[in-house]
Amino acid sequence: MPISASCDPMTTPMSPSPASGPSPDPALDPLRDEVLEHLWVRFPDHCVVLTDPRCRTAIDFGIARARHYGFVHAAEIRPFVTLMLMLGSHFDQDPQHPWAGHQLRQSARSPRRQAIVELLGAASQALEPVVGAQGEYYRRALGWVGARSFDALAGTYAGDDEALTLLARHLYRRKHDALGPSGVAQAVRWAHTTAQHYGLTTPAGPMMMLALTLLLGSAIDRDPFHPWVRQVLTDATERDPEARARRLHARAQELLARHTRLAALSQGTTRN
Repeated sequence: MPISASCDPMTTPMSPSPASGPSPDPALDPLRDEVLEHLWVRFPDHCVVLTDPRCRTAIDFGIARARHYGFVHAAEIRPFVTLMLMLGSHFDQDPQHPWAGHQLRQSARSPRRQAIVELLGAASQALEPVVGAQGEYYRRALGWVGARSFDALAGTYAGDDEALTLLARHLYRRKHDALGPSGVAQAVRWAHTTAQHYGLTTPAGPMMMLALTLLLGSAIDRDPFHPWVRQVLTDATERDPEARARRLHARAQELLARHTRLAALSQGTTRN
């Protein structure tokens, strides 16, 4: 799959889903299996929720994106796909993570093993103030949204750009501050554009798209690691835009609760 350097996830919400691409290449089976094993070790709860077939689809997409930058060996592709899972499948083009594209361009002529090490170093430096040294700021954002019903969120944040900016600040203050006024405004515009594209024409549509963008990445409508978002957005059986926005919230809450239970179970097993 060719990846255009000019493709901006904040301005192209209508790209086709990776799941609609060609059939898996059997020649990639050993590499795919190695990356899958890595994801099961690092992110077992994600793999349980996503299931192996969807993990493999996402991995194939990740291999294609990594190869665009010349990463062809498992030792290079594993960390690249890890960043996709952590930051969003288009993290390298995401305006929320400008350091990623900059680093990849800067290291374009470097040996690939060196380039991936430098990318991971840039990620660590850029992300720790936002997500926390142990992910504590990100978990706080998840906890904040997980504790709020759809009606509670819509009653305060489903409104104009000022209300959406307030949502960004209350949901994920660290990211809000890191993005700055122009970055937050860009995310708000993307939320409006994407909501309109998928027919989420009530104020709750941009609210939900902004929340998902801040937590999961700016290409959330076509991220193979979160296929449920596109499934809800493109479900032709539900024509009521408010009902679809509500379904996005319900599905997100359901998956968040499941991830939380699985993570707790995993930690308990590790301690025992």
